[in-house]
Amino acid sequence: MLAVPTSNTAFAAERFSYEIKSGDTLAKALNAAGMSGQQAYKVNQALAQHLDLKSIKPGQIVQVEKNIDGVGGKSASSTSASYRVLLDLGFAGMAEATLVNDSTVSQYAQLVPQIRTVSVEFTVSGSVIDSAVEAGVSPEVILELSETLESQVDFKRDFAGGEDISLRYEEAIYTYGGQRKRIPRAINAASVQTSKGLFEVNRIGEGDEQKLVISKNGKIVLSLFLPVHDARLSSAFGRRKHPVLAGWMMHKGVDFAANRGDDVFAVAAGRVTLAGREGGFGRVVRLSHANGMETIYAHLSEINGRLKPGSRVQQGEKIGEVGRSGLATSNNLHFEIRKGKESLNPLKASTMEKLDNAPALAVQD
Repeated sequence: MLAVPTSNTAFAAERFSYEIKSGDTLAKALNAAGMSGQQAYKVNQALAQHLDLKSIKPGQIVQVEKNIDGVGGKSASSTSASYRVLLDLGFAGMAEATLVNDSTVSQYAQLVPQIRTVSVEFTVSGSVIDSAVEAGVSPEVILELSETLESQVDFKRDFAGGEDISLRYEEAIYTYGGQRKRIPRAINAASVQTSKGLFEVNRIGEGDEQKLVISKNGKIVLSLFLPVHDARLSSAFGRRKHPVLAGWMMHKGVDFAANRGDDVFAVAAGRVTLAGREGGFGRVVRLSHANGMETIYAHLSEINGRLKPGSRVQQGEKIGEVGRSGLATSNNLHFEIRKGKESLNPLKASTMEKLDNAPALAVQD
């Protein structure tokens, strides 16, 4: 349990436990525990500094402890009654807020995972995904690989059986309540033999520059400056069932699953046309580039405070942080490249050629 300063207030045995149900909010749980609307609002605001309250899920537990002695010996029914709120987020960690004299103190502790590198090789026999799972690879890793190579390889038609695939990726292992949860992270390297030839995928670079490089038979066919580092490609360009709106829609960009607060970088030098909120994008930054090119970075939790319409940015400059604002079900970066009104697939070589060949805008203010 977290230790939060409580101004020497002794918390006694009056406790309340509430299991979040579908459609519930944290405020509803706090109201059910006897907190006023204003008190619940202050606790919400305090915890929102550390986590996205939309990420609270059914089954998670909210515990409220009330100081039955009050502050300075006053009764619990007085206006100086104090509360401690504990929010158990399971594998996501533990959050805690203390309300004393209408002032809040809060903190959040994430579970620290064990990170390990997984290297695996297997031969396709039947479907690629069945062969991968049999070799101990999670379906999410193969989905990322197929979406990364979507414009190059058809994972249903380009394998006859007998092709070799090798992968190197990281996975985070979380331990909570005696249980273990494995979450795959980005693929660092892959080699895929197909009927079309040998395809290789590599993430290269460190610091504020990381690139996704795809080659075919030793020749580079795509080099993409990544807008967020060490993130898993979770959704590719094209038609898909919208995770929030449910209907089938055109997905006009690619999504990178990442941690809330991870840095987001400009993939090319450009000028800000929007740095704020925009409908389903939530917090978004739009950058214009030469020759009518545009890049879009959406669902951000924070936007670089210096950015405003007309601001110039350099390639690799931090423009915001990953979040789930707007129509998003989890923390991710939605990234688009457009030319005029046309949406282009960021994982196609022709798209990157258009962006790379656009003369860089001057970045000196």
